[in-house]
Amino acid sequence: MVELTKMEEFAIQQFTGMHDSEGKNVYAVCNSMGLKKEEWERIKPECAWLTDEEIEEIEQYLEIS
Repeated sequence: MVELTKMEEFAIQQFTGMHDSEGKNVYAVCNSMGLKKEEWERIKPECAWLTDEEIEEIEQYLEIS
């Protein structure tokens, strides 16, 4: 298991809230936390419960940001 920074742990918590609200605004969550591609690559394995659609939206956000 990778040791995560506090910011990465916080990102996982935000994704948990987003997921529980049925992923209604994935871009807003990513933007509000200032998610970077490197951070996503580190925390993605810890977010295995996200749906394929949520993961796709996160990765689309990272492509345009």
